[in-house]
Amino acid sequence: MSRKYVVAAFYILITISPTFAQKRSGDSLRVKKSIEVNAALAGGRENNIFRSTNHYFDRSLAAYLPKDSLIKSDQFYDANLDLDYVLNFKKSALIFSTDNWYRGYLLNSNLNQLKSRFKSEYNYNFSKNTFAGIQYQATYNNKIAVSTTGEEITRSFKYFENSGVVFIEHKFNRKNQISLEYAFGHKKYLKEQLNYSLTNDESEISLLYKRRINKHILYASLSRANRKYLEYQAYDRNGKLFGQNPLRNFKYTDIGIKFRYYYSKTLIIMPAIDYSIRTDMFEGYYSYKKIAVGSKIKYRHRRLEASADIDYKQILYDNKQAPSATNSNQLKYKYIYTSFDVSYLLNDKINAYFKLESASRDSNTELEYYKTLRPYNWYEILLGLEYNISI
Repeated sequence: MSRKYVVAAFYILITISPTFAQKRSGDSLRVKKSIEVNAALAGGRENNIFRSTNHYFDRSLAAYLPKDSLIKSDQFYDANLDLDYVLNFKKSALIFSTDNWYRGYLLNSNLNQLKSRFKSEYNYNFSKNTFAGIQYQATYNNKIAVSTTGEEITRSFKYFENSGVVFIEHKFNRKNQISLEYAFGHKKYLKEQLNYSLTNDESEISLLYKRRINKHILYASLSRANRKYLEYQAYDRNGKLFGQNPLRNFKYTDIGIKFRYYYSKTLIIMPAIDYSIRTDMFEGYYSYKKIAVGSKIKYRHRRLEASADIDYKQILYDNKQAPSATNSNQLKYKYIYTSFDVSYLLNDKINAYFKLESASRDSNTELEYYKTLRPYNWYEILLGLEYNISI
């Protein structure tokens, strides 16, 4: 979720959405078809693309590297093309969609990123209160490798992913709703891009609960997930890698609560808390506990819309030690993410937009010859115009 330069960004968004109803011969079922095409262009500047530490001691040179060799910042342009095709039947819907995103950096073209995804989904209403569906996704991603847990790989790499979701949702009454989801996926990394393969299989089962309290809404979730690497060996309890070690296998348990509080017709406040446990199934070297808290505020008045978001996250490893002179402390990360955006509708087609994002990480790693596992700061500022056409 995470993301001193001022950025000028200009957006173009084109939407084509003809809709019409079709009745099948000899059948009372009406079919609603809709096609939507979205195209977007953006430009801006990103500070510290790799989330790198700003000082690093090179032991071979016995000197600190200059900051410019560590922090990569650049202007960029983004291009998006999305297509959605929806068939709505009396009790079901069939959806096909594709979205494609490209980011090009002006000075560091080797860091250019591309993501392309195709998704199909089928939903069916068993009754007024029971709803189910199945979804399939195929994704190609050429991205910057930045880990959320500190072990960054400062290069670009590619992967293909096939994933799916099966879900069922039931409304007990107007106030209570529950859903059960099972997700699965296979992510194939191109091995020549890395010194080791990150190819893995993933699965997750989630239980979601929604409760209306007057005009407010409470959300609660409980999930259990597994990620199993197919070629990447596990480290032992002391962080050592031996030929007989099994493949890396992680299990995740997560519980989260979010509350949507309608303070007034124009102001919404959304606090949230989440607690996670990751278990390294071989001797626990990469096991950790994570807690995240945050809040988002949204304000809307006539043509003006604004939101502010702040999130705090802490990760504490069970066995992995923070690199220091004594290696006596458990490795710990603290993350802070903030964002602020405001938009103003100039007329029916043009929207003025501003967004500021920042992310920082603190670490108890003391040794200065570690590029990764160290503190960093990241910033991105956007200013733009959005143009909308609907037919």
